[in-house]
Amino acid sequence: NKSRAKSVKIPFIYPLIISNASKPYSHSLTLRDMIEPEEAKPLFDKLFTTPIHMIDLAAITDDEMREKLQEHVRAQALLLSLKHIYDDNLQALLENLLIYSLQALEKMGSGDDVADLLYYIYNEGNLTDPTKFLTFLHQRFSKDVEEKVMTLGQQATYKEQQEGLKKGIQEGILMTAKNMLAEG
Repeated sequence: NKSRAKSVKIPFIYPLIISNASKPYSHSLTLRDMIEPEEAKPLFDKLFTTPIHMIDLAAITDDEMREKLQEHVRAQALLLSLKHIYDDNLQALLENLLIYSLQALEKMGSGDDVADLLYYIYNEGNLTDPTKFLTFLHQRFSKDVEEKVMTLGQQATYKEQQEGLKKGIQEGILMTAKNMLAEG
């Protein structure tokens, strides 16, 4: 079961540059000094010395988000998906709320974006019945979107299979080497 992270802190970000130049690095090690053009340095200073901007999706009602983003369907679909990805009733939200933005997005000719969001929902969301999701996908979206979601899924499965195969080969080589060493 997937859930939101409990921490409200982000991990420490440690800037590190690894130079593999042919000569030793002889320039400044201060990040600000590396910013070009010079006019961008005040922006850098502002970005890293003032509070960050945050969109707190949990603090915005779905109705308010839909109303304010009705002219920005792509943003609406993305933000609603992000807001509800870990909800226990994600399938119901998909069928009753997200469907409108996703279908509008597809009608605008953004089938690739719809497929990406549906794939994200399928992979990361709390969907209790994957078969119900796939039936919903088949019934409510074009064949093109359905095929793209399935293709993304197949690519991910293929990648996982290749990684598993590679790991199996490495383990086999290691086991063979251990056996050879044990036999002398």
